[in-house]
Amino acid sequence: MAKGVLVGLLLSLLPVTSFSATKISTGAVCKVHKQKVTYHGKIFTCVKSGKKLIWNKGVPVKVSTPTPTPTQTPTPTASPFLSPTAKPPLKQKPTPSPARTSTIFPPENSVSAITKRPINMQGINVQHFLFSGGMDPAFVTLGPKTGSRPELGYYDGKSGVNFEIGDGEPILAPVDARFIGFNNRNSDFRNGMDGTLQVPFDDLELCFESMSSDWPGLIFCFYHLQNSPLLLGIDKDPLCSNAKEWPGPMRAEGWLFYTENDSAMAGNAISATCEALLGREVKRGAVIAYSGSVGAHSQAPIRMKVPDKSFDPTVKSGDVNLHWVQGDAFFYWKCFAPDATFEQGVLAYPWECNGFKVPTEQRLVDYKYEK
Repeated sequence: MAKGVLVGLLLSLLPVTSFSATKISTGAVCKVHKQKVTYHGKIFTCVKSGKKLIWNKGVPVKVSTPTPTPTQTPTPTASPFLSPTAKPPLKQKPTPSPARTSTIFPPENSVSAITKRPINMQGINVQHFLFSGGMDPAFVTLGPKTGSRPELGYYDGKSGVNFEIGDGEPILAPVDARFIGFNNRNSDFRNGMDGTLQVPFDDLELCFESMSSDWPGLIFCFYHLQNSPLLLGIDKDPLCSNAKEWPGPMRAEGWLFYTENDSAMAGNAISATCEALLGREVKRGAVIAYSGSVGAHSQAPIRMKVPDKSFDPTVKSGDVNLHWVQGDAFFYWKCFAPDATFEQGVLAYPWECNGFKVPTEQRLVDYKYEK
C-alpha cells in the first residue's frame, strides 16, 4: 500500500477525528490543546490564540537524533487486520530457523581495527561521512569503543550504527551471507517518547550470518527497513503489511539479536504470511532490503556482532562468544562494484556509491526474489 494512503488512513483513525492533512498548517484550527503532530518534517503543536485553538508554526524534526528501539521482543497481540471473530490462516507454517555456525572464529589475518590495516588503502573508508550515530560503548566488548561520529551521540542500550540514506534506497549485502531471521514491526505510526507522532514508523529488521571465509560467523542485522526482496509476503498479504500502531502483532522468525540476548524464534501463523526466504544465501553487493523512515528521518541502521574466543560479559542469554562492535570503526569498508577487488576482510558499503547502481528492476521497493 502506498505511504500516502497509509498516512491518510492513520489520520482518519486518530482520536481527534476533526482534523485532516490539509488542516495541519500554521493558523489552521485544531481541537486538543497541546496536542503534537509530526507532519511533512515538522512537529506542530495545538496552542491557544485568544479564544481559539490553532496549529503553531511547527519546528523541524531533528533528523540526526537516534531513535531508540526497545531491545525486548514485543509481546504477541491480536492482529489489527482481523475482526474479533476472524482467525489467522493456520495452513501456513513458520519456516524452520537456519542453523548457525558462529563457533568458527575469524582468521587473524583478516583486516580489522584489532588486527591490521589493508595493504592498499585506495578507496577504503571514503564514504564514512554517511555514518551517523553510533552504539552504546558500554556494550562494545571488542574493538574501538566509539564509532566514526561520536559527536552525534547514542542512547542507552543502542546496539546499531546509523547511516543517512534516502527513503526506499536499496540496501546491499556487505559480504556473502545467509538470511537467518526477521522481525516485521512496520507500522503506520508510533507515539514517540516525547509525545509526538512518528509517521510512518518503518521497523522491519533482517539478520544475516556471514558465509565468507574472511569473517565466518559474523552477524549483521539491518533495521528500520521498509521492505525486502527476501520477504515475499510483506505488503502483499494483509497480515504482513503495516500494523496501525507500533509494534503490531508478532511477526518474527529465525535468529534475532538484542542488546543483551539472542535467540531463535519459531514464528507463528501470522509471521508465516511474510513468506521469508530464510536460509537464502546472498552474494556481496546483492540487494537485501530497502531503507525506511521514522517520521521524516530516512535510515537503515546496522547492528554487527563478531565471534571471538573471549566471552562477552554483557550477554545475559545466548551466544557469549558474540561481541557487539562499532561496525563503522571496527571494519574497513569499500564501495561495491562487480569488478572491484576486495582485500581479505574488507566489507562492501551497504549502499550504492562510486558510480555503481543496482539493476533498474531491483530499485523498486516491492521487488521480490523468486523462491
